[in-house]
Amino acid sequence: MSTDTSPLHFPKTGLSISRAKKRAKEAVKAGAFSTLVEAQNSVSYSEMGLPWAKAIAMLNDRKSSSIPQLMTQSDIKTVMTDIPELTHFGFGAYRGYGIAFKDYLKKIENEKQSLLSAVEECNKACMYLQHLEKRKTINWVSSSYGLKHAAEHYFRKLNLAEGHYVANGSFICAAHYMGFTVKQISYDNPNACINFSMRSPIIKWRELTENGMVSSISGIRKLDEIEKELGLPRSQRISDYLHLLK
Repeated sequence: MSTDTSPLHFPKTGLSISRAKKRAKEAVKAGAFSTLVEAQNSVSYSEMGLPWAKAIAMLNDRKSSSIPQLMTQSDIKTVMTDIPELTHFGFGAYRGYGIAFKDYLKKIENEKQSLLSAVEECNKACMYLQHLEKRKTINWVSSSYGLKHAAEHYFRKLNLAEGHYVANGSFICAAHYMGFTVKQISYDNPNACINFSMRSPIIKWRELTENGMVSSISGIRKLDEIEKELGLPRSQRISDYLHLLK
């Protein structure tokens, strides 16, 4: 029997508890609150209208679904009104060689209907996007297609029972909903870019886990620190290292 190791999230914004704890600590250091309890209560009142201890107890009781439902089908419709060209594919639809224009338009409508049904995919994308920090300008280094793969990698790491797939259009939809600026790469390109920061901890986490950058002790310790911040299960590399220290 598998154990649900997914981190707790506040349902209003999808903010993870580990991230909320970090923000509370930073607020105390900045002098906004005199104690950590006051800072944590401020966060939980904003998120759930409850003090920290009661909010955490309620979230633990509610934990029947591993995916926070941050977006509804109504939210997806609102995004599609803001971005009329948006589909499950991204922008438009795949147009193979020789397809008639009227058939291409039908494909676009089908892709729009698919996006309206992609509530779970959008919520998975939101789980990833909450860990992406924003910057003022668009980051053209990675497109929505690359970031949607990063979201799938993150979701796979959470060890949840649900599938990890996130469509390109679902990711773009979630990004707009989460307050990112979305720019289509070009009029005939299905992908977009958003204003995310490369300094985001989750970007560093993927670099460490995918590019073999955890060969050193300092790299392993850095990975452990980031995974704790993101509320992720501990990597096997870290577990092996800690076992050797015993």
